[in-house]
Amino acid sequence: MEFNKCTCVKVNKEKMDMVKAKGLNLQDLLDKAMDEELNLNNIPNKKQRIKEIDEEIAKITKKRDKALADCQKKIDILMKNLIESKDHEEKTYNKEIELLELEKKLLETQIE
Repeated sequence: MEFNKCTCVKVNKEKMDMVKAKGLNLQDLLDKAMDEELNLNNIPNKKQRIKEIDEEIAKITKKRDKALADCQKKIDILMKNLIESKDHEEKTYNKEIELLELEKKLLETQIE
């Protein structure tokens, strides 16, 4: 078994003294307690469970990819609508500006 995490754990002094007196290893006790809490001891066929986990990961990955693709489609539609709205606004303002510029030219020609 590989140990790759080191942590500090506060324990009851009396309990720790009893563990030492019995010659028990704290690491073994912690491993056993974690195995029980995670139900790792209750898995009869670990190879079958690994296969089930792989299948579940593949299923969730497929669902995630579909959900992300759907979100991207919605984003694309929103962006297209926003761009069209921007273009419409620009055309509207450009028409107003053009009308005012034409009116200005007309008035300037009448002054001369």
